[in-house]
Amino acid sequence: PFMASAIFVWIVAATPPTPVTAVLARAGVRGAALTRLASRVPEDTAEAAAALELALGDLEAAGVCAKTVARMLTRQPRALPPLISCRPGPLLAAMAAAGLPPAAELLPAEPFLLSLDPARLQSALSFLAPFVSVNETNQSVGAFVARQPQALLWRSERESPIVLALEEMGLPRRAVRSAISSFKPVHTLASADNARQTLSYLQEAVGLDATGLGALVHTFPPILGLSRQSKVQPTFEFLVGISDHTTAARAVRKFPQLLGLSLDSNLRPTTAYLSSIGVDLRRLLRTHGAALALSLDGKLRPTVLFLETEVGIGAIGRLLSCQPAILSLSVEANLRPKCSYLRHLGMENLGRLVSQFPPVLTLSLENNLMPTAQALTEAGVLHPPDPALRPRHLAASLEKRVRVGPSFLFLISFMLSYTRAHALPQCQGGGTH
Repeated sequence: PFMASAIFVWIVAATPPTPVTAVLARAGVRGAALTRLASRVPEDTAEAAAALELALGDLEAAGVCAKTVARMLTRQPRALPPLISCRPGPLLAAMAAAGLPPAAELLPAEPFLLSLDPARLQSALSFLAPFVSVNETNQSVGAFVARQPQALLWRSERESPIVLALEEMGLPRRAVRSAISSFKPVHTLASADNARQTLSYLQEAVGLDATGLGALVHTFPPILGLSRQSKVQPTFEFLVGISDHTTAARAVRKFPQLLGLSLDSNLRPTTAYLSSIGVDLRRLLRTHGAALALSLDGKLRPTVLFLETEVGIGAIGRLLSCQPAILSLSVEANLRPKCSYLRHLGMENLGRLVSQFPPVLTLSLENNLMPTAQALTEAGVLHPPDPALRPRHLAASLEKRVRVGPSFLFLISFMLSYTRAHALPQCQGGGTH
């Protein structure tokens, strides 16, 4: 163990730092924080490192030392790109001229203030003044900002780059309202470039017009904060890989939350497990893609275990390929009571019977199975417990067929009588035969 640790340390030490990480390391950033910050740099070049050096110089002149900057960036990594793309000197001068508290007090409390520019700062002060200033002086606003520095990131909805980008792309107002109410960074992001790239990619890859794109944003506003390059595109391509382009596009339109799932922590292990038990992933994605968002250990494995051991399902993959929505049902609140009731009606060999008609497990116990069984019993057709009863007998519409269809009741009665007369005795227990 000691030798392995020593080798690891030697490898890390021997890895030459990139230009920007070298600057960050000199500022005092260490360990995992350095790795996280490096991933925030679009182009880690000598020019980017020089720009960062100049930015650190501006901060030092304003009383923000390198050690403080290291703590700020460790806490708020997204404050790094603005430091590289635009020197903070003009912003710091504008903050001082506006009578705001010193940068050494405001920036450690809210590092993302570094994303502002002088024009945006002035716009924020003007926006805040009517709300917090009695005599509309910057001193009152300054006192408020000292207590709530993040207030400088507030802005009118109409000034939000995200909102403007959504409107420029022609998205319906409903989608814009959802973004405003449900995606909090819409008020603070200084640029809509990431959202625009993500939405443009989805328009082309998924085949969405402005209305379809608006429906997607309305359903899943956090899509606006996902990176096209590192998140959305790799995830969509993975979905295409386990199915086909048409199926993946349809699944994203129906359940866009799929694009927010982690490939390594969720999608890959989940699909590997489902494939290992024989589930048709293409069919699952086409009919119930939301199943891929379920917890593997907290939901999928316990449900499969229940179906195999307590219900007696043998070909579990075939059953779940036919009705993947079963995976979303609660074992304790839904499946177990439902199976107990079906056995109470006489379906002892439940594993075989459910395998013959999987949709029975998706029917509501209170609103479908129990009322239908009661109506058949009151009509003299069913006499529980009845071993001749089959799941599909309970799948008929209660109002449209059972209560108003004498011919249907006659058919059910005939089928039950035929089964009683010709079926072999059912094996007791839940085995599959």
